[in-house]
Amino acid sequence: MSTRATAAMLPWTLAPLLLVWSSGAPPARADEPEQRTLNVVNWSWYIEVDDEADEELPLVLRSPVLRQFMREQNCDLSYVELDDEGAMRDYILANPGGVDVINFSTGIVADLASRGVLARIDEELVPHRKDVRADLRAAILEETWKYSTPYFVGYTGILYRKDLVSGAVRSWRQFLEPAEGQRIGLLNAPDSVFGIASLTLGHPMNTVEPAQIRAAAELVLGLRKSGRIEYLGDDLDHIAGRLRAGDLTMALMYSGDGLGYVEEDPSGTLVFGIPAEGTDFYIDNWAISARTKNRELAHAFIDFSLRPEIQVRQALYLLVQTVTNEGLDALRKQHADHPYLRYLASDPDMRARTHHIHRKNGQELSALWDRIMDL
Repeated sequence: MSTRATAAMLPWTLAPLLLVWSSGAPPARADEPEQRTLNVVNWSWYIEVDDEADEELPLVLRSPVLRQFMREQNCDLSYVELDDEGAMRDYILANPGGVDVINFSTGIVADLASRGVLARIDEELVPHRKDVRADLRAAILEETWKYSTPYFVGYTGILYRKDLVSGAVRSWRQFLEPAEGQRIGLLNAPDSVFGIASLTLGHPMNTVEPAQIRAAAELVLGLRKSGRIEYLGDDLDHIAGRLRAGDLTMALMYSGDGLGYVEEDPSGTLVFGIPAEGTDFYIDNWAISARTKNRELAHAFIDFSLRPEIQVRQALYLLVQTVTNEGLDALRKQHADHPYLRYLASDPDMRARTHHIHRKNGQELSALWDRIMDL
């Protein structure tokens, strides 16, 4: 199960969980050209893996997607997994020459690009970029688009114990103003939390008005002061474990992770849902290091990830949404009976990008969130 967090959520001093794999290809003979090696950094468990493969094998050999890319490009892969975006940021800043392709959420790309860390995407080398869905393209700022390409999209919902609530959880107010005896797990995700609170109060989810953001903060502060937030942090596996144990009634959760926890729950008591008012969404993006020595291969990797058949396979494995029109069409046509299709298919009217909250009010938002964290 992946552990997600945005750059605004986590301190960058956290020690990363770092795992590095390569395909283990034998060294080239003296009369053979040296095989190219592409250095890829991604979220943990954020690539399709053959669950029947020997777990002792390197991940690049257990992943059908990575094996296919290496075979097609006649290359090797060094594949690094990190558990939070702060660690990814630190990694590329400290080791820019050791990264070719890296995965970031939308909000961090422009900052790193302004530091000269990232290379511009060459449109001609990523032809499938032209098929990125219009609703996602509209949500990506121009400076971010120049330096990154969407990989997958997900959104925020509520993971809850159906035996500990009365009926289904259909409203954010049920989450932010829980009933007596209910215990909440809250992600350390200020943009999402404040956006959802703003929506609950009848304001735009992606508001940039300071007064509305302060009102949203007061709603969350009230929940914090009530003592009903049992967990506030970033460990999604911990949240799921507390839900299974009955220590939590419901928790804020990312869609791919939430649906995965439901699938893995033997008791059948966990439910993931999206409140009727709507929700926010996040976009994971591939970016290329400005120091890459594998420019064309890096672009080929990104274009490969956007192929419709690759998008569909990854979406079904990771339980996330595709980012291309062809991928979305193929998902709907080929997997119409999938139990989570309504979560995997696009519904842009139900979603808004809350990163604008932080972009326009970063300093005040951080101060308000610190008050919540410090209680």
